[in-house]
Amino acid sequence: MKADLRSVLGREDLSVRIKIVDAGAARFEDQHDRLVALAQKFGGQVFCFEPNPDQYARLRSAAGNFPDVHVLPLAVGDGGEHELRICRHPGGTSLLEPNFEVAGRYMAFAEWLEVVQRTRLRTVELDEVREINGAEFLKLDIQGAELSALEHATQLLSTLLVVECEVNFVQQYVDQPLFSEIELYLRQHGFMFHKFCGYGSRQLAPAFRDGDPLDPGDQWLWSDAVFVRDIAQWSTLTNNQLLQLAVILHELYRSDDFAFHALRMVDLRAQSRLSGDFAEMLRAAG
Repeated sequence: MKADLRSVLGREDLSVRIKIVDAGAARFEDQHDRLVALAQKFGGQVFCFEPNPDQYARLRSAAGNFPDVHVLPLAVGDGGEHELRICRHPGGTSLLEPNFEVAGRYMAFAEWLEVVQRTRLRTVELDEVREINGAEFLKLDIQGAELSALEHATQLLSTLLVVECEVNFVQQYVDQPLFSEIELYLRQHGFMFHKFCGYGSRQLAPAFRDGDPLDPGDQWLWSDAVFVRDIAQWSTLTNNQLLQLAVILHELYRSDDFAFHALRMVDLRAQSRLSGDFAEMLRAAG
């Protein structure tokens, strides 16, 4: 049995709605996208950004199945005009130039980054987009432009509780900021690094193991990094924000000690028993 935080909240007649921003790599055609599922389960909205016209059309069509999902044909960045490099593999499309010197060191990496089309477009600052004002969760996966987007999202950062950001450990793109720079910026804006969600790697070329060229190597190349509002600041959050934190951390990351702590802070203020019920449910779920 899976622990269901909705039932815990329901015992206290509480509900939570979460506004979600998904910039890059949105996927929900199969109705199993975790962010869409979160919004549907607890109530809320998902705002997706996709500048590639073909990808936008595909996502826009799929969004018709989900009334609370909104797809915006916008490129997130610094608000300036840039060249979009559309790569052979759609996941490599970027505002930055591929770094073939670095990518060529690894198996089956540079091939993804072959640029098949270039187009000029204007980017938008996240703070410009009124629809996402007040969002609590941001997922950012825009192929090397993450730090630039965050630097132009200071208003949004003030309301966010959790940021999931793709980070790189080698420069997949020319002059790409790496994990350490993103971590430092978010730390300066009140977030703490929480965890990595997996990693991507390739063998150095030429491969010393025969077989699939996509087999992993020993060098981490990229990951999705989760940043949480610094726990030292949680006492300044409202009860509703603490409940939103608990939902996000439990549902998306199974960070149940953090979720328990958020619920316990609400209990101490409201004389409720959310954290006890949550812990009991986790034990029952095994």
